[in-house]
Amino acid sequence: MRIVHLTLFAFYIDDAFYQENILPRQNKSDGHDVLIIASTHVFAKGNSMKFIKPGEYYTKEGIKVIRVPYKNIINKKISEKVRAYKNVYQNLVKFKPDVIFSHGIGGYESKTIAKYIKNNPTTRLYIDCHSDYFNSASTFISKNILHRIFYRYYFWKYVKYAQKVYYVTPESIEFLKELYGFNDPNKLEYLPLGGYIIDEEERVKVKKAIRKELKISASDIVFIHTGKMDAKKKSFELIKAFSRIDSKHIRLLIVGSFSDEVYSKVKSLIETDNRILFLGWKKGEEVQDYLCASDVYLQPGGRTVTVQNAVCCGCAIAVSKRLSYTYLFGEAAMYAETEDEIFTLLNHIIKNPDLIHRHRKALNKIANEMLDYKKLANKYL
Repeated sequence: MRIVHLTLFAFYIDDAFYQENILPRQNKSDGHDVLIIASTHVFAKGNSMKFIKPGEYYTKEGIKVIRVPYKNIINKKISEKVRAYKNVYQNLVKFKPDVIFSHGIGGYESKTIAKYIKNNPTTRLYIDCHSDYFNSASTFISKNILHRIFYRYYFWKYVKYAQKVYYVTPESIEFLKELYGFNDPNKLEYLPLGGYIIDEEERVKVKKAIRKELKISASDIVFIHTGKMDAKKKSFELIKAFSRIDSKHIRLLIVGSFSDEVYSKVKSLIETDNRILFLGWKKGEEVQDYLCASDVYLQPGGRTVTVQNAVCCGCAIAVSKRLSYTYLFGEAAMYAETEDEIFTLLNHIIKNPDLIHRHRKALNKIANEMLDYKKLANKYL
């Protein structure tokens, strides 16, 4: 089967572990012919953004990526919001996909996708929605002009041709309903962000190697916190709570990058506590290894796909009380948001380490049933 993944309304970051990376990889691994058509707008190292040159190349898995440039609409900033691209239709015609998976819900290029499906009615279209009020529509203009009017208009151009509109969190349903006027139960389907399940033998092997490398005892309880750490991630509250705990047998791994504002607050805490290891920015495969080496993944703030990756790597999790987590994990997860809640929970885990095993067991069941990308990638095939 010929499958094209369009990341024109979302960023495509090479070698990352986001859904738009993993689904094409799994499709390729399953023997399908896969193409990714992406914008030239990417994350740079850390939290910054940059544009790269248009062009074609192959991922290490052998997937062809075509980076298409924005059409120039007034200036670069407006072009980025309009999301009109050059050569998308031509590339679709050349590839002749059986399936188009559009990651992201709106932009001018929705019209082009609709045109292709109309002219090639045997091609199946799937759309996913990652947007909610936490990560989108944060300003008056974004909410009421871009989403409620502009993106909504173009979304309806192609949603009528879609087989399914996948939502990655329950909050996304409200976003689609309120800003896009879309609430079709026949098309909406839950497709949670997932991960690759690491079997226990492999996890233990990686755990031993990483802990040896970091000089961490096998008996220590290892917590881990990752990502682009800004104020929304509550990284300061987490590190402050950890630093208050009186125990020599715990470690906190920090993988990622801090915003300048947050780093100014946590720098001294990290430098004066040898139980905290700040490892900097790592590639997706490296992050996965550190997750395997850890016992509990901590994310008291915003949403991140690494939570699901952590579960698939055998971690227990302590996350925010967001609906996206309570909806998916229920009582299998632990919850904490404020500094005091984090402090109390960490102490409770330290005094009752059997909690880790109990939560891991419950989460492993959810991972096998709902989060395995080997299964998720076949939903639209």
